[in-house]
Amino acid sequence: MSRFSQSKFAARLQRFVSYRRQNTGLYREIAERLPLINAQRVLDIGTGTGLQLKIIHEIAPHLTLYGLDISEAAIQAAIPACHIGKTRRNVLMKCAGF
Repeated sequence: MSRFSQSKFAARLQRFVSYRRQNTGLYREIAERLPLINAQRVLDIGTGTGLQLKIIHEIAPHLTLYGLDISEAAIQAAIPACHIGKTRRNVLMKCAGF
């Protein structure tokens, strides 16, 4: 894993790109195309800022969601997206390498 992927700059860059994708509706479009009706769990590999999981939760709040990323900085950026006010959603975020 590169030092760049662990840097604060990389985390800020990832947040910027993710928020642009969210603002254009890309995450919602992806989530609406997923077969979530009979699903119980979703695993997001390379979760980044967690915004895709946030949208999936809005569409299907009954699901248990898992987000994995190789970058600890990305996971730390994703954790706030996993809360509604002070209530934690059914989401687990982990930093994991391969």
